[in-house]
Amino acid sequence: MVYLQSSGLSGWTVTNKVQSLLAFTRWLHEEEFTEKNVAERVRKPKPPQTQRQPFTDAELRRLLKASQSSIRDAAIVALLLDTAIRASELCTLKLSDCLLDQCLIKVMGKGNKERVVPHSPQTGKLVSKWLLKGRASEGPYVFHTERSERFTPRSLHKLIERIGNRAAVDDCYPHRLRHSAAITMLRNGMDPLTLQRMLGHTSLNMTMRYVALNTTDLQNAHAVASPLANLMRNAR
Repeated sequence: MVYLQSSGLSGWTVTNKVQSLLAFTRWLHEEEFTEKNVAERVRKPKPPQTQRQPFTDAELRRLLKASQSSIRDAAIVALLLDTAIRASELCTLKLSDCLLDQCLIKVMGKGNKERVVPHSPQTGKLVSKWLLKGRASEGPYVFHTERSERFTPRSLHKLIERIGNRAAVDDCYPHRLRHSAAITMLRNGMDPLTLQRMLGHTSLNMTMRYVALNTTDLQNAHAVASPLANLMRNAR
């Protein structure tokens, strides 16, 4: 592992190679080709922590505009951005989960944990419009594909990617919308504990890692809080 790390390979490449090697040595032992697992004490390397950048406000506006060519697409993009729900949660959202008159939806998160998530009246209107004028399926789910089939995370990913192409926005996928929504909620004043409930995270640590400040936020915060800059401004 030391050799791989010093060979100039990326962190992800090193991680994948070591994990493949560990799986192979474990298989050799299980099939009795070796008396013991020779790599049993080798620790799995942690994958590198990469910082996911949120969409800019301009990109989000373009995505919203591009989605308006379809009643369904407009409702999906608005709901993902307004609630920060997971792709899987949107795919399994049922009619009985929508309390549109109260601006609430119920979603089933990881570990089969249900939570109630609020949304804006604007999003409620878009979802209502889809249900009244666009939805053709008689199934229990809110959204369906052109074939009247329930969305899967994969088919939803492809849809968001197509909307991103129409909007000329790169790297467009549902989880980046969730990340962008979380970042924007924090910037607009939502406290981390409330955001934790919105996202369905089991611990606050998960939320804080998820919404780590990006470079722009750090620069803006430092410009306001810089000890030296404030001393010099006050000295004038």
